[in-house]
Amino acid sequence: QAFNAEFADLSYEFGLIKHADLHKCCQRGVSKEKVLLSTIDGANKITPILETKYRSSTGILNGSAHINFHFPNKDYFIASQIGGMLVLSVLCILIVVGCFTYTIITIRKQKRLAEIKNDFINNMTHEFKTPIFSISLASKALGKSPQIKGSPRLNKYLNLIDNESKRLKSQVDKVLKMTLSDSENSQIEKEEVDLHDLIERVTNNFDLILSKKKGTINLELDAQKHIIYADKTHLSNIIQNLIDNSIKYSRQPPEITINTQDRENGVSFSITDNGIGMDTETKKHIFDKFYRAQTGDIHDVKGFGLGLSYVKNIVEAHKGWIEINSKINKGSKFTIFLPV
Repeated sequence: QAFNAEFADLSYEFGLIKHADLHKCCQRGVSKEKVLLSTIDGANKITPILETKYRSSTGILNGSAHINFHFPNKDYFIASQIGGMLVLSVLCILIVVGCFTYTIITIRKQKRLAEIKNDFINNMTHEFKTPIFSISLASKALGKSPQIKGSPRLNKYLNLIDNESKRLKSQVDKVLKMTLSDSENSQIEKEEVDLHDLIERVTNNFDLILSKKKGTINLELDAQKHIIYADKTHLSNIIQNLIDNSIKYSRQPPEITINTQDRENGVSFSITDNGIGMDTETKKHIFDKFYRAQTGDIHDVKGFGLGLSYVKNIVEAHKGWIEINSKINKGSKFTIFLPV
């Protein structure tokens, strides 16, 4: 009963075999074992076939007899027991392989699309530069004409053309810089740079626009370790973008302070302004590509939302970091650390 309870779904055959006296069996020339009970019809002696059948499992009974079991459907029974787990395991493996394959295909497709996008932007910006340069050259030539100089109305139109061409050139340059910073082929070409000298030269470029807006830039260059290894072009663009944002996002005469400080293993510089500031939600996304801070219903600040994303990429490429501290109507402070 115990055996049937354990193997209820498994069919089996058995035979009860008695051990005969070895001496008598040898004298009579008969088998030394005898089948007392068997599930095989008419079996009353051990035959080679019966021995093979009953060799699967054996139970000893007091040394005088034993029981042999045979499981004719053993392989099928084992397969049925593990079949469910085996099918489930194969299914899980196929799902994992499918997901992995889909992920690889998607990544390769996204990479290819990114390459196509960057190639398109590169070609587009380079194509734009030629007509922009031609417009700028033509406006300068027209500005020297006596007819233009003698007409306030024509001078106004000419200044409008010149200013808008400069703004368009600046936007094209930003897009191109952003694409280059995202490209795998772009490299940071480091050289010895005097950070203080670089800051002074960049800030001098804003003298004209600051005079129009009646703004000021205060320099507090206190760092002693201001000689660093960095990409001079990209570092100039970083400082220029941050100052440009401070001027654009200010509803009053801009007051900008640039400070440098020594830090362990590096130097930091901060740019603080008195602009409109940012709320918590804006600060979360300010470094996202194409994100534009909301300035109300009127879209009076032009741009693509690429400047700060570019700044963050270049700072991280220099193994540095950037952080922001800002409050609404209290201005913003950008702090950048660069290793010496």
